[in-house]
Amino acid sequence: MYIPQLILQLLPTLSLLQPTSKPTPKKGAASCEVQLCADIGASFLQKGGSAADAMVGMVACVGTIANYHSGFGGGGFALVRSPDGTFESIDFRGAAPGALNGTIFEDDPTKSTMVGGLAVLVPGELRGLEAIHKKHGKLPWKDLFQPAIKLASDGFEINRDLFVAMNLTRPESRGPTNFKGESLLYANEKLVPGQEPGYNESFLITDSELSKVFAPNGTLLSVGSLTTRPTYARALQAVADHGPDAFYNGKIAEDIVASVRKNGGVLSLDDMANYQAHVRPALSMRYRNHTVYAPQAPSSGSLVLSTLNTMNGYEPFGREADPSDVNIHRLVESMKFAYGERTLLGDIGYTNASTLQRAFLLPSTAQHVRSLINDHTTHEGDYYDPEGWEVLDDKGTSALVVGDEDGLAVSVTTTVNLYWGSRIMTPEYGVILNDGVDDFSVKGRRNAFGYIPSPANYIVPFKRPLSSMSPLIIDDPSGKFMFASSCAGGSRIISAQIQMVLNAVDRGMSALQALTAPRLHDQVYPAVTAIEQDMPALGFKGFSMETRDYLSSLGHNVTYVPTGLSVACAVKFSPESGWEAAGDPRKFDTGSAVSSI
Repeated sequence: MYIPQLILQLLPTLSLLQPTSKPTPKKGAASCEVQLCADIGASFLQKGGSAADAMVGMVACVGTIANYHSGFGGGGFALVRSPDGTFESIDFRGAAPGALNGTIFEDDPTKSTMVGGLAVLVPGELRGLEAIHKKHGKLPWKDLFQPAIKLASDGFEINRDLFVAMNLTRPESRGPTNFKGESLLYANEKLVPGQEPGYNESFLITDSELSKVFAPNGTLLSVGSLTTRPTYARALQAVADHGPDAFYNGKIAEDIVASVRKNGGVLSLDDMANYQAHVRPALSMRYRNHTVYAPQAPSSGSLVLSTLNTMNGYEPFGREADPSDVNIHRLVESMKFAYGERTLLGDIGYTNASTLQRAFLLPSTAQHVRSLINDHTTHEGDYYDPEGWEVLDDKGTSALVVGDEDGLAVSVTTTVNLYWGSRIMTPEYGVILNDGVDDFSVKGRRNAFGYIPSPANYIVPFKRPLSSMSPLIIDDPSGKFMFASSCAGGSRIISAQIQMVLNAVDRGMSALQALTAPRLHDQVYPAVTAIEQDMPALGFKGFSMETRDYLSSLGHNVTYVPTGLSVACAVKFSPESGWEAAGDPRKFDTGSAVSSI
């Protein structure tokens, strides 16, 4: 199993990035899903850049290599802690095109929200990076894209995580699945061997554009193979030279719109030109004697805080939890109430989410939830979600965090949604476009578990769909930066982030310890309490059989699952230990780097 580096080793490929002056190097730490990209982020701290500069460089790198998760064609959320201790959340979630509405899918159930042009939201990632850098960046914008440009032009190796993702696109592999074992990549396709053309071929092989990157010789590339993205390098270069406007206007926008419309979508040049990131105050709550911050809806940050609000009334978890600690049961129950609350949320500009978020965090709400939790039993799903509305099982993401010695910290989660999004890569600029429309609820379409779509998340022109993404930052009791985490894993992001806070605050764990601790998940529907199992070959310790039996005795439908359903990253600072960073050992190639000067 890959063990993340904790000390920065500057990359020789970055030697060309000489700043015009020689600012003082900064101490700090960076973590993300690709070690090479974490090194790039820390290298910008070494050059005197801020955490904002490091984040822009990392996001550009991750979108180039881990392109199945994120890139310019996606969107997400950022949580930013300024050096003065103020916070803001940045919503750069993709937005529905102006000509898109739910009736398109209601009237024709064969139309896909997952594949093709109708699945594509207006991409938001670059407007998010622009907002972060404009306020907090110190290095020139152009410099931050040079490592990614070099990787896209000269080539990068197919790492183990990318190789696994590529091979999950083979229909016979079924790809990533939901809790019922149903394929997410091929949910709308007939899987009948011998009857469907190309059944045994990945879309990375059959698609004329994607195949140039992933199967140039007609078969999927293997681990260690070198590949390039020359068209995406052109997009990176244009954005480096001319800023995000080069993406949202002009030739790149024309390439994107033409590709979407060729594949049946309705995206327009006006949709691209008018897209803006929304900057809002962050949500916060006092947990124990720390303060936890999260972004507003349509992220699920309020649900992480809501669960912590409930857990605040119980005794803290100990460093080594008893296998039959009642707090484990209470945690599962608190999560389930939060996932029930999630069915009420939607885009803050189109729903009453702002009022709901405030209500979730009231002490009286937590007291009421605790009054509903029975220490001796669990309940049926309608106890937590009385309306029976769907709890969306949304898809994978890229998670990135950076902090610097000035107290600036940035936690980002960004995504193209399903692996390789809508499966559209634009021909001229190599932008892999999202399938974020699938995160909306469609009236009349029950989800994979048979539950009713949530009206708060119906498709409306320009609206942004609800997301599980929940980047977090924690300040210590004195109000100084202590911990930041971000997580990938669809609906399991929420439960993972809750446990990251418990590990960091209640258990006092280091960044790596917080990531390595086993996780559990229960989102009400389906009625499954998933707990991570031992993986001896990877040196991973899961939940004990005693914990399984204890939860089962209370009525939980406990199922052991392999590691990797959620993947996080974290950085931590303490006056005693200094900077720590860690990547999640659940994946092969996650990484971290510390700029220790």
